[in-house]
Amino acid sequence: MVACEGTGTVTEVTPRKSESSGIELTNFAIEKVKFFMQKENGKYLRVAVLPGGCAGFSYDFAVESAAGKDDLVFDFKGLNILVSKFHLPMLKGSKINYAETIQGSGLVVDNPNATKGCGCGHSFG
Repeated sequence: MVACEGTGTVTEVTPRKSESSGIELTNFAIEKVKFFMQKENGKYLRVAVLPGGCAGFSYDFAVESAAGKDDLVFDFKGLNILVSKFHLPMLKGSKINYAETIQGSGLVVDNPNATKGCGCGHSFG
């Protein structure tokens, strides 16, 4: 699968999977996050699940400089992702992409563990 970045450049969005994490990131997501990480001087992207949102849980993404004692670190083509060992079961099988739409841009999670979602797409249950 490919996507146009809006600059006429076609970018591969085939998911890349870290075998030990069970999470997939598209090449487009990896490259976009790497770009933002350089601007933030971050070492890791934290992918978390937080209680809240209209459907019960929401995704949270943050740039971190260090891993915590309960964090697992996964490498995606040089992009280090942090996931708490407590959050990993809720994220297993998820595919993360970076979407650019007229309504906004950002990371989008397709989570097979979600049994319900909200209309805005930011929370799940």
